[in-house]
Amino acid sequence: MKSYKYTLEGLDCANCARKIEDSLNKNKDLKNVKVNFNTMMISYETEKNISISGVNKLIKKIEP
Repeated sequence: MKSYKYTLEGLDCANCARKIEDSLNKNKDLKNVKVNFNTMMISYETEKNISISGVNKLIKKIEP
């Protein structure tokens, strides 16, 4: 399983960060998703090749 960690842009509320984290943790392809509002970072693990652009598409569906 590969681990990824990226900086998020445009995240402006802690509640939105929690909503994104909760929703992405329900995705069967992503594991251990953590969204840190204070550092504007997202980290996750996956066995598939899901880049930040793929995760961004999922995030836009949750919180445009």
